[in-house]
Amino acid sequence: INTVINSGNQLTITGTINAAINLSNICIGAEIKDVSNAFWKASKDTCVKVDPCRCDPCRDMQLVIQKDTLVLPKNGNPMQVNLTGMVTGINPNNIKKVTAEIIYFNIQQTGDSNCAKCVYDSKYYGNFTLPASAIPGYSGPVLNKPDYSRLITWTSTVIKECNGQPQGGGGVDHGDNGKTDPANYNKAKNVTVPKQTQGATFGEKMAVIGGTGNPDPQPHLPGFTLPIAVPEMNSLSCCGDVIKICVRYTFYDFCCHACEVIRCYEIKRGK
Repeated sequence: INTVINSGNQLTITGTINAAINLSNICIGAEIKDVSNAFWKASKDTCVKVDPCRCDPCRDMQLVIQKDTLVLPKNGNPMQVNLTGMVTGINPNNIKKVTAEIIYFNIQQTGDSNCAKCVYDSKYYGNFTLPASAIPGYSGPVLNKPDYSRLITWTSTVIKECNGQPQGGGGVDHGDNGKTDPANYNKAKNVTVPKQTQGATFGEKMAVIGGTGNPDPQPHLPGFTLPIAVPEMNSLSCCGDVIKICVRYTFYDFCCHACEVIRCYEIKRGK
């Protein structure tokens, strides 16, 4: 670059360097001349340290969860609530697997504690049940047990390798349906799992996962319904309860990187 800078002014030069190798430093040399004195000149070299590339697996898994909430089923089933909402950005070409896991469940009587009804089937202690919504381009949903589970999974029907290499068997270790020490969720087999987790937020507020820059199209799931089996509420008009549920949504790319968000919900039953 050959330019003239007047006294007291400065020049800012910007550019892009495309390198096929990792760089540790970039050095720029400049020769400075005085236009009024052809014999005066000086040189200046400036070096800038280049930070290592920080890969962001969530960048290509841009998703938006919104309008998600717990509702009572239209059929009036007293032993079920439905988790409903919308997800934008689920793409089977770059998201290999989607899971939803109930990591917290609590039910509390709002009146007399004697209103609570005994439940002997563990299915009804806050577990996903079928039929749950399918996702276009994915197989499933699949439960850990034939008819209920706290973990539900959808898997892309696209056959694809990770960076030209066979896919590994790693992933986030979900352990025993959320009872495992949270530190174990970062463990994986034969693969490093960079994982970004947003804090727990309550439903009906938008949750954005990932960042900008994904060139792939953004298919969307118009709406989803995930039935959850819960203890039956007492039919007496003086009885009622509050159910609180937290769900961890996890999205995996084809290299087994994971991005997740935790959402919490609350619903009141009775008068």
